[in-house]
Amino acid sequence: MSSSNPGGLPATITITYVFENFDGATPLTTLGAVEDLSAVFGTHAVDWSFLSASSTPMGLVNPAFNGHSVTQLINQAPMQSLAAGATGTVTVTLLLTADGGDTDMDQVYCNQVMLTGELGGVRFGDTSTDGADPDPNGDAVPLERDPSCIMQVPVELQSFTID
Repeated sequence: MSSSNPGGLPATITITYVFENFDGATPLTTLGAVEDLSAVFGTHAVDWSFLSASSTPMGLVNPAFNGHSVTQLINQAPMQSLAAGATGTVTVTLLLTADGGDTDMDQVYCNQVMLTGELGGVRFGDTSTDGADPDPNGDAVPLERDPSCIMQVPVELQSFTID
């Protein structure tokens, strides 16, 4: 995740999801990923608003996805797949206007999404994190469990007098 204005609000938040099929021979089929942005950023239309979603390849993202009433990130009609060794990227942009989702008031927003799919007829799910790299520790086993986080610290304006 990244912020256009980490020092305050409003801020454009960009979330990039990279999905990768690490198998060298078998396609990853029946893809799905549920992403409820209200759980991270607060009440839609009060704390944040959805701006856009795009993907590479183009048809990977659900055209109806909005992060609050439609939370399926991956297009289900038709069902999506990733060829052996292939990657897919979805980019979501929202406008954060208030800090209502920051319930612990630490100005940090953390997010994870779980990709589900079938590999050779076996259904599974995997949570990988840390931004644009689905395997940040490079071990070809995407089992990292730390959420992707951004700091959104508001700036307080102060005035000082020198005598």
